[in-house]
Amino acid sequence: MKNKINTFGILLLIYSLTGCVKLDQQPHSFISPQEFYKSESDANASVIGIYPYVFSDNRINFLNVMGCVGSVDDGRFLDLSSTGPIDNDELNYDVWVGEYTGIRMANTTIDGLKSSPISNQIKNRYLAEAKVLRAYFYFDLLRLYGDIPYRDSSAVITDKIGLTPIEEIYVNTINAFKWAIPYMWQPGEKPTGRVDIIAAKTLLADIYITLASSARSYNPATSAKGLKPYYTDFKDSINAYYQNAKQLCGDIISNPGKYKLLPNWTDLWGKTETTDNRGNGEFIWVNQTIDGIWGFEDCELPAFTNYAPAFDGGPFYNITYEFVKTYNPNDTRFKEGFVWSYIDVSRTDKVQIERWRRHLDDKSYPTVMDNVIISETADTLIWEANYWGLAPKKFFDETYKTNLSSGMSLAHPLYRMADIYLWYSEAENELNGMTQDCVDKINPIRLRANLPLYTAGQYSKDVFRNKILDERLWEFYAEEKDYFDLVRFGQLEERCKGVETAIDGKDTNSDPRPRTAANYWVPYPALEKKTNTDMANLDRMNYN
Repeated sequence: MKNKINTFGILLLIYSLTGCVKLDQQPHSFISPQEFYKSESDANASVIGIYPYVFSDNRINFLNVMGCVGSVDDGRFLDLSSTGPIDNDELNYDVWVGEYTGIRMANTTIDGLKSSPISNQIKNRYLAEAKVLRAYFYFDLLRLYGDIPYRDSSAVITDKIGLTPIEEIYVNTINAFKWAIPYMWQPGEKPTGRVDIIAAKTLLADIYITLASSARSYNPATSAKGLKPYYTDFKDSINAYYQNAKQLCGDIISNPGKYKLLPNWTDLWGKTETTDNRGNGEFIWVNQTIDGIWGFEDCELPAFTNYAPAFDGGPFYNITYEFVKTYNPNDTRFKEGFVWSYIDVSRTDKVQIERWRRHLDDKSYPTVMDNVIISETADTLIWEANYWGLAPKKFFDETYKTNLSSGMSLAHPLYRMADIYLWYSEAENELNGMTQDCVDKINPIRLRANLPLYTAGQYSKDVFRNKILDERLWEFYAEEKDYFDLVRFGQLEERCKGVETAIDGKDTNSDPRPRTAANYWVPYPALEKKTNTDMANLDRMNYN
């Protein structure tokens, strides 16, 4: 792991902005800390160099095949969930390396700034941003792997790095937020895509809600026994953490800065020749694209400037039939959010149009060239036949008809105001039940989705907890949240049982995607265990 997280040095800014860094190689050029960090522009350049590892194509791929929304057609999750030894799990390893490269970059920035002559007034703001970014990487790793190697300094020279318990890392991370938040940028002080004080509070709220719900959901009688490490470490703080999450979310709702929950769901997505929704007020932290720059390959452009739906088995490959069937057909997120391929047989040229792959109620519906024949004319067409394959319509504007002359221009959020409202509702339900305050936060999400509103006391706490999980799965599909939500709610096995789909949208029944307690934690990458001998005999967290 030495070359991944421990080398002390900083990438040239121009290198990080113009190409993809090969994570298994040393960068070509370095500037020593003694020669850098002399001015605010140096600090800014160093922090920007961290962002390519935040918006990672590998992470998007990985998480979208881990939950119950994406399928396992490309086999990557099958490798992870196999019972035998794994000699080469490249996608898992790429995610691990990417997260730790981001940590190394953040540590390098933090150490360099601490010893720089820049005034504290300026220095602390960039230190705060770098610490929040480092916390983001560690939070990702903790949720995936549990106990992990932890370093808060760049001055490490060994490949033998032991594991630090999750409790210690979470406590350190929360303390880092408490220091950093007062110094964070106000909304609008930095360009879109940079983390600001609202994004920092949002990330901290996510940590609190994850700790509380994971500890609460531990159940030794089900596969949720996999959450035992959270229960062991945080069971005494469950209510306090729910309260902290609720307070942070309430503060953001009351003082959102430039952010707001949009009343029209379709206004969240995409760009047309005349309309640009990418900078909308709901996106708290977003992967912002650049006009005219797009591509399908990981290394054509830095990940944080490059996002496009894949046509070849990438981020959004085969949304599962079982998940789609959970939607109310009148849900705006269903009607305006999904796009699958079919042949419009009413056209003489048999052109491929993007819509649903098959009728939802007919698993035997025929296919032609892997595309369902649908004879009805479509009233929600998006574009014609430039691209083969699948993409969720939610990442395109509803009026997007053709490929723009400037190329695809997309924005992919990490966090948005809908997170804040649903976390608040979740925390209030756990603390006080289905109160009016609770439904007041979830109802705006349902109102814009064209769904019936809830009333206070309509359900018990336990029943409404599942309703909130449903809402999160519908609201955030293909945004890399479903795996994390299913785990922390203790429902990974129950919600994923029997879920699988083939390329034509039909169930193959070849692998029912079983989820056991072992699947609550991703195995440490086999390639990493070969390098870090302190991890050689380790697999997953101990949940027994």
